[in-house]
Amino acid sequence: MVSMGIVEIHAKSLISRMKDGFFAVRYLPFRLTVNVYRGCTHGCVYCYAARTHYYIHSTPDLFSKEIYVKKNAPEIFEREIVKYESRKSVIVVGNISDTYQPVELRYRLTRKLLEICYRHDFPCFIETKSSLILRDIDILEEMADRELIGVGMTVTSYDDDFTKLVEPFVPRMGPTHSQSGQKGRIAVLGKLAEVGVDTYLHVTPYFPHVTDASIEDIIRDAAEAGVGNVIMAPLELSKFI
Repeated sequence: MVSMGIVEIHAKSLISRMKDGFFAVRYLPFRLTVNVYRGCTHGCVYCYAARTHYYIHSTPDLFSKEIYVKKNAPEIFEREIVKYESRKSVIVVGNISDTYQPVELRYRLTRKLLEICYRHDFPCFIETKSSLILRDIDILEEMADRELIGVGMTVTSYDDDFTKLVEPFVPRMGPTHSQSGQKGRIAVLGKLAEVGVDTYLHVTPYFPHVTDASIEDIIRDAAEAGVGNVIMAPLELSKFI
């Protein structure tokens, strides 16, 4: 397991609005994003977010070792979300750092944001690789009753040895309390779908040859689990990797 440091900070603002560029307008169904943690312990080698640490005088390597916790996130979030209520844009929770990484066990900031979205009748998406999200299935079910929640998870391969290489520190405890690789994430989505949550699967990035070997099983399992949508994107190589 990666050695991790936790730094508690107070945020001045929380909600970010994406610019209406060509890519965003054409491909993304959201404009608002929020991250209660900066940094992510998963250590995914294909992570695009790690490069953002160059702008805060850090390094991609430290992205998985220094987790900044925005302790006042719920207070800031509730104050800022009022500004967008009349527009009813969808907000993505955890687009840069997994909002259900292990530090959420201690701080429960994501849970508080979900409760705020529910009170304000504000729709949101969550993207995660962690079965920890099932701990909040009660509030997710309540949000699903109002069509306020969507959850996405990433599955790129059923080869557990490959997963250990590209996602070395993602917690591997599955929804049935047994060791599980990426296949277990589809089981998590299935449990969420059962209570009405709008679910989607990311086959992102699509690794040539590796994903090929699993793709038919991935799509079949997702369909059988009741996953609503599948999204794919190719692997992009970067000079920072």
